[in-house]
Amino acid sequence: MAAGRPVIAYGQGGATETVRHNITGVFFPEQTWESLYEALIKFKPFEWDTQKIKEYAAEYGAEKFKTEVKKQIEDYYEEFKKGWNQCQLKVN
Repeated sequence: MAAGRPVIAYGQGGATETVRHNITGVFFPEQTWESLYEALIKFKPFEWDTQKIKEYAAEYGAEKFKTEVKKQIEDYYEEFKKGWNQCQLKVN
């Protein structure tokens, strides 16, 4: 998808979280050669919006992942600091 090409994937598991049916690719319903064959026969590789596929794939790119992880860590750290400052114990 990063290259703007559609995907043919089994319609279960992780692929269903990243492939958008009839937008970035198609699914075949059963893990049989017949089911895959049917998807391949119906597949028209040049009738897809290459730019739309690339844009969708960019949502899962390495840079976005790094940015999101960094932001999450910073947010958790800020929450941690707030709690740490509130919990002061007096020792006699």
